[in-house]
Amino acid sequence: MSEVHDRVALPGLLLALTGVLSLLTGGLGLLAQLASLVPAFLASLDTDVASFLITASMSTLPVVLWLCAGLAAAGLTVLAGLRLRALRSPTVVYAGAVAAMLPCCNACCAVGVLTGGWTLWVMQDDSVRAAMADA
Repeated sequence: MSEVHDRVALPGLLLALTGVLSLLTGGLGLLAQLASLVPAFLASLDTDVASFLITASMSTLPVVLWLCAGLAAAGLTVLAGLRLRALRSPTVVYAGAVAAMLPCCNACCAVGVLTGGWTLWVMQDDSVRAAMADA
């Protein structure tokens, strides 16, 4: 069993770190998107807040929703890395590895493809599958 833990330790750690990096960059992108609305909102306080809300929802809402979906995928990637290291929840590990490999959900595209691919490769090992089935 120690050999299996050694085999999954590094890919699990890198997968979790990829998720953390995606959470950080996605969170910063979300903050920047919301901060860009502040000047227009302050200017609309003197005139018409309703028109600002309509304009902002049409232009910014899709971007904010997309960034939130990316944050959810990054959270899944972190969870998958931790679950891989614990040799639990193979379905979560597969889903998180695939989420890490999607460039639309991951700010760290090249790193995500490498760590997600490595995780999927490690998950195909019979000893890893057996260890996860026993847990």
